[in-house]
Amino acid sequence: MTRPRVIPIDAAQAEQPGADTLIDWPLPPLQEAAGELAPLFEGALVTYRDGRRLTGQLMRFSPATGLMEFCPERAAIAHVLAVENPLDPKPLDRIRLQAGAELRENVDRLVRKPNGIFIVCCPTGSGKSTTLHSILGHINKADCEIWTAEDPVEIQQEGLRQVQVNPKAGWTIAAAMRAVLRANPDVIMVGEMRDEETAQIAIEASLTGHTVFSTLHTNNAVDSVVRLLDMGVQPFNFADSLLGVLAQRLVRRLCPACRVAEPLDEARVVALANEYCADTPQQPRAMVAEWEGRYGPLQLWIAPGCDDCRGAGFRGRLGVHELFINVPATAPLIHRRAEARELRALALQGGMRTLKQDGIEKCLQGHTDLNEVRGACG
Repeated sequence: MTRPRVIPIDAAQAEQPGADTLIDWPLPPLQEAAGELAPLFEGALVTYRDGRRLTGQLMRFSPATGLMEFCPERAAIAHVLAVENPLDPKPLDRIRLQAGAELRENVDRLVRKPNGIFIVCCPTGSGKSTTLHSILGHINKADCEIWTAEDPVEIQQEGLRQVQVNPKAGWTIAAAMRAVLRANPDVIMVGEMRDEETAQIAIEASLTGHTVFSTLHTNNAVDSVVRLLDMGVQPFNFADSLLGVLAQRLVRRLCPACRVAEPLDEARVVALANEYCADTPQQPRAMVAEWEGRYGPLQLWIAPGCDDCRGAGFRGRLGVHELFINVPATAPLIHRRAEARELRALALQGGMRTLKQDGIEKCLQGHTDLNEVRGACG
């Protein structure tokens, strides 16, 4: 029998499956039991390089080597790109919401509001659903009734009433939301606001005593506000209902076993501060002084590679974030459908940290490197 070739992952990744696992699966499935880890991955959603998303069965796990082997529902040669546990969302603390505690506190404050709409935005594959389910898991208590309308249901949580939509059969997200609203839940999660009808229903629900969470495919937080206005939502209702928009990207995390600090000379510090403050009202000199007060002598980190990361220099991924908070001064801009640059200027004056700024902060903290941040955030 042909044996599968599996790129090893370590025990920590086995406990919390990541998206960088690569498995080559030949035709014959293995018959060996996987032992104690089998329940952890039973029914795991497996994403293949050719785009298929199938339920996978963990067939073998070797604690000595960290090798994992999966059998898909249909035996075929496939390249597994991601293995996801469908039962447990990541705790909100593990998402690393920004470099400091301020954003984490702001998100916690916003998502606990009794009504309003909160949006998570980013391109495909940047972790919108994971973050949204982490937020839902954070507020998922016995006295909070939460319904979702998703296409598809990717992450399952106990305590949530999750509805799988089927547009081909006429069971759209908008139709599911109308049905869900009859149950009068405390929180509603909409998989994605793809059209004006869904957006209008979500906004109306948020104005009638529900907290609504949803996602959008936009490049940054401010663009989400403009996108919804372009969809045709009523600006006055939208301005009253919006709580905030969280944008995010994923970057690779430096391997903690082999990362080393690289001190920055004055020229590189100035260049980094100029890059950080570009297109914002912040001043590079003031930023350097703030960094030195926070981190001491400034340094970036590199990871040459080791056995723990198999020479890659990276292990796992983390998010960089940008939070747009709807404040009273924002309402007049939304009412007159202001351009993104006006909304962005107001948010920056109010202290919003951009995606790239958060990425640079995490570079200075040693979590990732500048090339990763520039590649993800531009």
